[in-house]
Amino acid sequence: SAASDVYKRQLVMWNHGGGWRDIEEANPENLRGISWDETSNNDYLEMREVESALKSANQKMNVLGFDACLMGMFEVAYQVKDAVKELAIFSQEVEPGDGWDYNAFLNKLKTNPSADAKELAKYVTSSYQAFYSYQNTTISAVDLTKAPGLKSAIDNFAKTFMKSPEWQVLKSAANASPEFEHRFNYVDLYQLMNYVSTKSNSFDT
Repeated sequence: SAASDVYKRQLVMWNHGGGWRDIEEANPENLRGISWDETSNNDYLEMREVESALKSANQKMNVLGFDACLMGMFEVAYQVKDAVKELAIFSQEVEPGDGWDYNAFLNKLKTNPSADAKELAKYVTSSYQAFYSYQNTTISAVDLTKAPGLKSAIDNFAKTFMKSPEWQVLKSAANASPEFEHRFNYVDLYQLMNYVSTKSNSFDT
């Protein structure tokens, strides 16, 4: 309704995060999740459960925040793209133990309660960067409405590469791309694809 559109909603999920784990690192049932509960036999929310809960809500969130490690992945964003109106905020790398600087970004929101989703995302990301200025961290806000287009681009990239695969180029690309939590399969997607597209004979540059 028009009345409900006046309000902007943000949900922040906190605690441990794992992104989309490689099958060699975890049981098949324990690959994609967040919010591990150490008091309940390490039960956690699978990403499909997060998606289902968000879709069953009466109102969509404008912003979904993951105050947890390793959630800044395209797979995570794509999972929730239809359940959140605008943005996701997350970190590719492991987060420091204190997480987001809630006092800082909420104080900014207090001074500008009519802030839209992009302004709120700037409050979160800038305060996080300032809070951890003494160490290397990652945080980003992504437009979830762009997720289907990015998926198409990734699919086309993969199809083009597989017509004449150059596995050594792909291996070199993975080695040259920033990796997170020292996991070889947690690499920066943009830099991986950019490296392959410029070094492989399968792509026009």
